[in-house]
Amino acid sequence: PVPVPVIVVESEREIGLDWHTDSRHVLSLTIDGSTYIGYAALVGHESVHGRVPFGGSLPRTITDLLARIYRRATRA
Repeated sequence: PVPVPVIVVESEREIGLDWHTDSRHVLSLTIDGSTYIGYAALVGHESVHGRVPFGGSLPRTITDLLARIYRRATRA
C-alpha cells in the first residue's frame, strides 16, 4: 500500500499532495478544482511533469509514478 501523502496548502485555490522515499524519489500533485491534476516527479535521475485529466480516480500516469517511487523503496 502507498503511504498517506503530506498535504500542503499551496494557495487559496490549490492543495498539494507530496510523497517521497528519499531525495531522488519524489512525487508532488497539485489539485486546483479544475478537471486536471498537475504533477512533478523525480524518479532516480529522471524528472517528469505534466497535467492529466481527473475523472474521479487517480489517472494511470499518477499510479504508475507512485509504483515506481515505492517499488524502489521496497528494494532498498
